[in-house]
Amino acid sequence: MSHGERLYTAEHATRDPPYPLLAAAEAGDLSQVADLIAHNTDVNLRSPEGWSAVIMAAKEGHEEVLARLCDAGANINPPDAITHSAIRGAAIFGREVCVRFLLAHSADPNVTS
Repeated sequence: MSHGERLYTAEHATRDPPYPLLAAAEAGDLSQVADLIAHNTDVNLRSPEGWSAVIMAAKEGHEEVLARLCDAGANINPPDAITHSAIRGAAIFGREVCVRFLLAHSADPNVTS
């Protein structure tokens, strides 16, 4: 996870899933996230590197996007101890509002990532 640099750009929005959702979540584009969800994009897809839309929204401090993803069934906790976690991303980047949101929605603060 890089400090202050976007991992997914507008170019990623034209690729196959999960990249459009990752790019929209990282950019905080709530309408694009909602549109992708409405078109049955799996909110739990991850990139080969382990990034998810929840992580992208959390690390950038996009609470509304994070809430929309959770409402659509996104997993807050990673599927295994090797994969990145949203709470770690939010904490590293100082996104207190997202850390609080994740904790209120059962994120495990002790999960390794």
